[in-house]
Amino acid sequence: MLPLVLALGPSLILLVAIGARRPAERICLAAASVAGFLAGVLVLELLPSWLARVRITAVSEWLQAVQISWSQAALPEETCKLLVLLAVAIPLRPSRAGWMRAGAVTGLGYAAFENLLHTALRPDAVPLVLLRSLTSLPAHALFGVFMGALAGRGGLRSWLAAWLAAMALHTAYDTPLLLLSRRSQHDAHSWIAVGVLAALLVGGWLTARHLARRLEATSN
Repeated sequence: MLPLVLALGPSLILLVAIGARRPAERICLAAASVAGFLAGVLVLELLPSWLARVRITAVSEWLQAVQISWSQAALPEETCKLLVLLAVAIPLRPSRAGWMRAGAVTGLGYAAFENLLHTALRPDAVPLVLLRSLTSLPAHALFGVFMGALAGRGGLRSWLAAWLAAMALHTAYDTPLLLLSRRSQHDAHSWIAVGVLAALLVGGWLTARHLARRLEATSN
């Protein structure tokens, strides 16, 4: 029971915190959270056939981590999340700030699915689920913030920019985690990876907060 609470509880808290003032946007956020969860199901179905086609060609450890993070996580996951975000938000036509919130909620829905999957595979791994709730949930929401903010401009160029930005952030997040997971002892590379990860999350959320205020001001 505890792993299940840890897997879904933080997502629900963040969903309430993000919120929406207009009833129409509340519907959009509810649909986006479900769509994000379904994006996780879609990735789970498509990932095995996609991974069979991926070839890792980089030589250095850092470049290998970047290539793996992009090809095996960022590309399939952010593609599916963008597709479901567009499917939900285009018909409902939220404001620019609503698009940004919908993107964040789509990311939360996806991260909740990932947490549930880890809980199902390792029901005794409470520390792992707790760690993912503290890092993966806000990270996926962060990717969605920028995806939604850019996609809300409308048009193919904006959607392409949203896709590329989310993949870049996701790759930058996964790369240091992958490097850390491969090291049994802490060395200079480990501390660099920690620094990159901390700078990404803190800098990303400060930028997202500033962006949210600007979009809220223009939407009112």
